[in-house]
Amino acid sequence: MPAPVPAADRSEAAQASPPQRPPSISAAVPEPFGLAITIDDVPWNGPMPGGDTAVRATRRMIEVLAQHRAPVAVFVNCRGGRTSRLVLDEWAAAGATVGNHTTGHLDLHATPLARWEESIRDCDAFLKRTGVRPRYFRYSQLHHGRTSAEGDSAAAAVARQGYRNAPVTIDNSDFLLATPYELAMRAGDTAKRDALTRLMLAHDSVATVHFRDVARAVLGRDVRHVLLLHANTMTADNLDRLLTMLADMGAHFISLDDALADPVYALPDRVRSPAGVSWLYRVGAISTDRMQRGGRVTTPVILYDGNCGFCDGTVKFVLPAAGHRPRRDLACAMALRSASDAEAREEASRA
Repeated sequence: MPAPVPAADRSEAAQASPPQRPPSISAAVPEPFGLAITIDDVPWNGPMPGGDTAVRATRRMIEVLAQHRAPVAVFVNCRGGRTSRLVLDEWAAAGATVGNHTTGHLDLHATPLARWEESIRDCDAFLKRTGVRPRYFRYSQLHHGRTSAEGDSAAAAVARQGYRNAPVTIDNSDFLLATPYELAMRAGDTAKRDALTRLMLAHDSVATVHFRDVARAVLGRDVRHVLLLHANTMTADNLDRLLTMLADMGAHFISLDDALADPVYALPDRVRSPAGVSWLYRVGAISTDRMQRGGRVTTPVILYDGNCGFCDGTVKFVLPAAGHRPRRDLACAMALRSASDAEAREEASRA
């Protein structure tokens, strides 16, 4: 078996040849746009291959963000412990906006409301003990409620804790590639690592173009966008390439405060469904039924599907029916053979 990739050699991932950008779904050249970077699941999501640590990886991300002059908001899964405190101290010292992501990453759709609200209070208490005064909350998996009653009760619970919801406009599912990426790093498989890097960047590129188009379709204008990323090895290794790509696409990086000053975030959430979706779908009342019928607004994405492995190409995003897991309802364009071995599929299906 090849030796694991040492943490010191992580920079190699940033030196791979740039990905082929997927075809734009917009005919026009993108105009400049404001973009807030947000990172969920802090302190860390997933294992640390190659002897790396969450603190070292966090420092790498902070350095890259500073180089790009990109403000950041991080949302904390408050689990306590020394690692959580050390990582949180790094983000706070760097001036990051720190938000509440519940204790235990509890899913509103799978947790009794009282317990879910308690997880918000518990996370709030943990953050305040560290000296942070959080103002923003983000729903785990972007699940805002399956029914009006559930959604309204959850929103009231968030407000009772003194929080403002921090929606996402540029949603993506590159987290599905994170576990296979970590497996490749542990195995020293640089070819697979680089293939997954290209796939992640292509996916985030096409998602960015798509949601800018959705904004124009729903509102008649573009908005100040909020991008969702996750605290994992793949993000830490490739953040510089990602931010460079986004800047080349017209992004100028703004704070979450600046992004949420856009009036779009004051519009009502008009979608109640089992899916976690972009705020633009929510304010545009783009339902799961409409998406499944092949409605006018569909999302080109590159995702994992249990049947055909990893996909490379532009495909239509079909939101899952009630009770189904999203990754089992997505169609693939073509398998990326270098990343579709049985081990990676098995690990990703458990993620």
